[in-house]
Amino acid sequence: MADMYLNWYKKRRKESSYMKIESVIRIHLKPQFEHKKIKDILKRDIVRFHDDLLDILSIGSVKKVHTVLSAVFNYAIKLEYLKLNVAREVGNVDIKENKQVQFWTIEEFKQFVQVIKEPMFQTFFMVLFYGGLRKGEALALTWKDINFESNTINIDKTVYHGRVTSPKNESSIRKIKMPQHTMNLLGELKLMNKNKPDYVVFGEFYDHIAHTTVDRYFFYYIKEAEVKRIRIHDLRHSHASYLINQGNDIQIVSKRLGHANTSTTYDIYAHLYPNKEDEAIAKMEDDFKPAQVVNMSDFK
Repeated sequence: MADMYLNWYKKRRKESSYMKIESVIRIHLKPQFEHKKIKDILKRDIVRFHDDLLDILSIGSVKKVHTVLSAVFNYAIKLEYLKLNVAREVGNVDIKENKQVQFWTIEEFKQFVQVIKEPMFQTFFMVLFYGGLRKGEALALTWKDINFESNTINIDKTVYHGRVTSPKNESSIRKIKMPQHTMNLLGELKLMNKNKPDYVVFGEFYDHIAHTTVDRYFFYYIKEAEVKRIRIHDLRHSHASYLINQGNDIQIVSKRLGHANTSTTYDIYAHLYPNKEDEAIAKMEDDFKPAQVVNMSDFK
């Protein structure tokens, strides 16, 4: 598919936005699809690509990447290499649809995690659920990022296309506290494996577990646990839902997820917050309970 990118890009070079388009192709499209023939890219490949992008980019940026990809497919159709634009068939990331996030309750997560026998995968999914990390952020963790004295995890990198890189947004760099039970699992995992400060937590030596391996085990355990099917990225949503249901302030949720501001957090999870307006009005009613209240019908 690399030649198709190149030919289409040459057609766009004269436009002022060509540098941005070049970056999208070089950083996102080529690493993902350059070893596939364009006719062999399926709808499920596009969906998986969206999921990977949402781990590291904002929704707006993912939409821009998808737009460029769809344009490449349109160019291939114009040259009669294709008859169908699978990117268009799948559709761009829908912000409104994305607001209706899928998540597990704590009961569903417990049902899921109890079937996992492999310590590495059990610990990995516990970190995702109780830390709200993106999959790439968890895979990039090294032992120097785990502080057992303060029970904190330092998040300052991510895995994208098999390479460890810095997060796109500065807000994604954060340090979060973790519950003791998850830290205990991390401690046991550390004792079981050879480790140095720069060895990866989830993998062997400097090689993290492959994304595809994590996905395969995740869906296998879902089937074993007989819980509803969600994406790995939805464990992040599950963490947010868990915090919100515990009554935590939105600032805490936003900080742990690494959002740039609370408006981003609220935009995604507003529907999970209880409606406080009725409670506020009920308190107003209490102000004049002892007084005689005039019925609205008296004014008619």
